[in-house]
Parts: sequence; C-alpha cells; structure tokens
Amino acid sequence: MYFHPNHRFLIDNIFVVFGGKVFQQIVGIPMGTNCAPLLADIFLYSYEAEFIQSLVSEGKRYLASDFNFTYRYIDDVLSINNPNFADYLSSIYPSELEVKETTETNNSASYLDIMLSYDTDGHMNTSLYDKRDDFNFSITNFPFLSSNIPSSPAYGVFISQLIRYARAFCSES
Repeated sequence: MYFHPNHRFLIDNIFVVFGGKVFQQIVGIPMGTNCAPLLADIFLYSYEAEFIQSLVSEGKRYLASDFNFTYRYIDDVLSINNPNFADYLSSIYPSELEVKETTETNNSASYLDIMLSYDTDGHMNTSLYDKRDDFNFSITNFPFLSSNIPSSPAYGVFISQLIRYARAFCSES
C-alpha cells in the first residue's frame, strides 16, 4: 500500500513512554493525528475491496451482493440483512484487527452513536447510543476547563456534543 512519505515516517516512528521505558508502536497509528482517520479508512477499504474482488473472481457474485448494504465509517461497521457477515469477518480483515460484535438482538444493533432497532411491525426506530455507557467504570464526558488540556479541544468536545444532540433530536420543519 502506498503512503505519502510524511505518513510513512509517522507510521514507522511512533514511540510511547510507559513505566519509564520507551516502546515502539508496531500495530496501529496514534489517534488524534490529522492523518489517522484517513489512513485507517484506506487501510480497511483495501481489505474490503480485495475481499469483494476475490468473491467476484471466484464466481460468487451472489455472496458479494449480500455485502451490498454493508457500511463502514472508520472502524464502525454496519451490515444490514447479511446473514453471512460474521462468517466472513476473518476473511475480510487482518488478524491484528479486533472486531467487536455490537448487535444487541436479531432486531437491534448500534452503529456510531445510534441504536437501530426494528419493532414488531417492521418499522426501524433509532435512539441515541453512547458506547461509554457500556463500560464498567465511570467516564468523564466533558473535560474540565481548569485541567491541563488546552481550552480549544475542551470547547470542541462540548460543541460537538451539542451538534450531536441537535442532529439526533431536532428535525427540519
């Protein structure tokens, strides 16, 4: 896979200090860098495209069409009406990638920050979902302005949450 020289440098030179020791990160890229979402997207897309191409070249177009309603945003994947998706995860993505199942039931699943569910009449319902609620420890959702982080990211978190709530609960007239 081709990477811009600046991105290649970043990937090859990631070091972290933990417990007074220096470690080189060899799997993944640090989140928060400008190129991280783009690199993650390209990386995962390359595996998905190769998988679909292999199905088509093997004459399994019927199976490839099962993935027609499969969507991914960076590392969150949603596959609708695809009974084969879980069976092929290890064929699509590399073994280093830890894939976590977020399907609640046969009629509900979370994707990004939305819980999707079908009712008994077959209507899709959505509700706001925050995966941090599933953790068994407390989470500070909003940074303290008096902490050591710069104020700009702290306000950014607050504003992004306002936008998230507005999109989820407000509709156009």
